[in-house]
Amino acid sequence: MDIVAGFRPQGVAQWALFIPLTGIILLCSYLVFSSRRAGLSHIPGPFWARYTDAWALYNAWKGLHYGNKVEVQRGIQARYGDIVRTGPRSVTVFDPAAVPTIYGVRSKLDKGNAYVPFRQAGVTTSLLSIADEKTHSQYRKLVSNAYSMTSLKGYEPYVDDMVKRFVEACNNHANTRTPMNLSLWCQYYCFDVVSKITMGKPLGSMDGEGHDAYGLVQRVRAFGFYAGLVSQMPWLHKVFQDNPLMRKTRPSPFVPVVRGIVQARLLNPDPEDQPRPDLLSHFVATHGGYPELMDHKQILISTSGNLIAGGLSPSAAFDELCRYLATHPESQDKLYQELQQAQCSQPVASYDEAKNLPYLEGTIREAYRLHSSTSFNLQRVAGAAGLTLPNGVHIPQGTNIGCPAGAINQNVRVFGDDADEYRPERWMRAKDETEEAYIERRKLMDRTDMTFGQGSRTCVGKYIAFLEFFKAAATLLAQFKFERTGEVKKGKVVVNVVRRVKA
Repeated sequence: MDIVAGFRPQGVAQWALFIPLTGIILLCSYLVFSSRRAGLSHIPGPFWARYTDAWALYNAWKGLHYGNKVEVQRGIQARYGDIVRTGPRSVTVFDPAAVPTIYGVRSKLDKGNAYVPFRQAGVTTSLLSIADEKTHSQYRKLVSNAYSMTSLKGYEPYVDDMVKRFVEACNNHANTRTPMNLSLWCQYYCFDVVSKITMGKPLGSMDGEGHDAYGLVQRVRAFGFYAGLVSQMPWLHKVFQDNPLMRKTRPSPFVPVVRGIVQARLLNPDPEDQPRPDLLSHFVATHGGYPELMDHKQILISTSGNLIAGGLSPSAAFDELCRYLATHPESQDKLYQELQQAQCSQPVASYDEAKNLPYLEGTIREAYRLHSSTSFNLQRVAGAAGLTLPNGVHIPQGTNIGCPAGAINQNVRVFGDDADEYRPERWMRAKDETEEAYIERRKLMDRTDMTFGQGSRTCVGKYIAFLEFFKAAATLLAQFKFERTGEVKKGKVVVNVVRRVKA
């Protein structure tokens, strides 16, 4: 008995060591088997990316935390080339020639799981995160009329109201000679104008001295950081969403007041205080024709999603524009001269006038091109036949593949050797350039620009974003000059506002 008892602790210790060791061996074997089964051994990339998405997660965190996403992407490209294996079943493509192949209408590639973190809890039918092309097309048709060019003209008076408030704020700062954080006011404007277009009423961000109504700006920023990070390991989103202990730590951009507005409109589709149609009116009308698809929940999804996406990207691009103009007063003068010569209508410039001004267009296109998108990789999934890239490299079926928008938008092969610089003239015809050469160069930039995506998944609200952007920029630059005071940085462009004196 004593001998047996003496050996028992040693046996238990051996079993305690054997179990985790066996688990580690099985896990490593599974990772190696899965990596080889993916058929991506011919794609260069870091060692760890063959077996885990942790490498991609780290690089996403680094880019988001330090605000240098494009620099991180360029570093990856410089080390591994145009086609990089960034995960066990993931490939990132930096070759701009591959954009039509991956995102073209003919490709019809489904989206990957990287878009799952952009969903609200229990929601699978938001346009951004619908995976398969067939379902996406079905739901996009429900709302496409609301975003058509015909409907766009109906939203212009809403934008006029918000531009006038912006002008009023600038006048107040000019009168009191107090510095104005132009970046903040651009954010307030973008969220208020998209709220007005979407629901017929602004959130109130531009009321008084201006403020972050409902904390939406901070909510969207936090959610963007979360989604950009967790999209690298989509299963983490399920942990945050399904685990009661983790759920509260997951940021949500949803504003409760939106639910109340939507419910009120459903009860009273044609309120007397709503003389013009807004996006919500279109959604409610579509519900009448397609109640099973555009149900009450889908109306709420479409409304809140539009509010978030329509405020986030335009405000980031507007901030890019502000930083450029504040540090380049000569560009402000050039814009002012162009607006004067065009004799744009007052007190608010019309969209039809503003959209045809070449230097203004170049200024706005550069702002959108250089502002970094949320996603590191606009992910698609290679179909049953796989995918052959323009350089001949074949990508197997089921591989997550995509291009990083930031790096593509600053690719020197498309946008020139100074692709990382803000140069509005890039979008204009050069003095020594033939008409044919200019048209070909513009076509290349337009079909490569990833700001709003490409192909059938192009952002449905693209032209609404241009509507609010062109009108505000044309109106403000025609009436004011913004002189920087102090340091200019992302999210903080403090200026003195000076009224323009017409010649």
